Amino acid sequence: MFDRLNLITGVFAGWVAVSCTSGVMVSVFGQDPVAADQVKETPAVLLQMMRNDSIHDDLDLAPAARRAIHETLDTIDGPWWRSRLLEVDQRQIEVARLTEALRQMLKMHLSVSQLKRVAELESQALLTKDDQPNIEKMSRQEVLATYGQPFDFTKISRTLPRAPELIDRSNQEAVLVSNWLSDQPKSMGDLRGQVVAVHFYAFECINCVRNLPHYKSWHQDLADEGLVVIGIQTPETSRERELSAVKTAAKESGIAYPLLMDPKSENWNAWGNTMWPTVYLVDKEGYIRTWWQGEMNWQGAKGEQTMRDHIKKLLAE
Repeated sequence: MFDRLNLITGVFAGWVAVSCTSGVMVSVFGQDPVAADQVKETPAVLLQMMRNDSIHDDLDLAPAARRAIHETLDTIDGPWWRSRLLEVDQRQIEVARLTEALRQMLKMHLSVSQLKRVAELESQALLTKDDQPNIEKMSRQEVLATYGQPFDFTKISRTLPRAPELIDRSNQEAVLVSNWLSDQPKSMGDLRGQVVAVHFYAFECINCVRNLPHYKSWHQDLADEGLVVIGIQTPETSRERELSAVKTAAKESGIAYPLLMDPKSENWNAWGNTMWPTVYLVDKEGYIRTWWQGEMNWQGAKGEQTMRDHIKKLLAE
């Protein structure tokens, strides 16, 4: 009876990471080594689930309410994404603040019955296997009264924020100068409808150099299917701050996809990035779906194939 109420386990499991020796592929609202506090936290389920059309459909939301939700998420997602780097107590405070901001917006746009359903969905999403024995003791009527109609959380595909917008200009002697190293400037907003792989690198970083052939092969093999690869050069050394040196290194590496200089680490900070190299996969609606830190094929790891498989899945959506 009501097995659906138990399938949430692992979907909203929170700060989960799958790691290999020198790389980390992070899924769900995963952590990187900077946020590796091994403590139990209440998942930010309202923030995670309200970006999904399947939830909106379940709530039978009007177009205006859906737009209001996405507009609110656009203001919340940046701080929420970067909150993963905070200390545990600070992170919990920030997530609670952002969740309350979203909840107040929902109260303005949803009916009483829709708000009741939101509360039911939150309760279901917080269930774990430990709750199953208690559920099995309840009658069908009691389960319905407590949790509402069961929702199939396997339909949830997005639990992460929208990707931060790219910062592509810097102020140099009171003049805004483009930081694109090619004539193909991009914005995340312009790339809706395409899958995007955004990788942070520094050309003198050996781990970054070893990942470059993977990004190049993605671009060569999958660009015609709708993949856009973007490299962000955030300097670590003084030479990596030299535009000519960056261009020369890119040419020698045979990079043919757009590259963005990040001289003041503005993109690095906006994305809450912590490691060279890191690559993020962004879906057609602009949401981060997973990312990998470190060398993808370190000591026999299958990172490149894992990420390529993710790309193909996103392209098929």
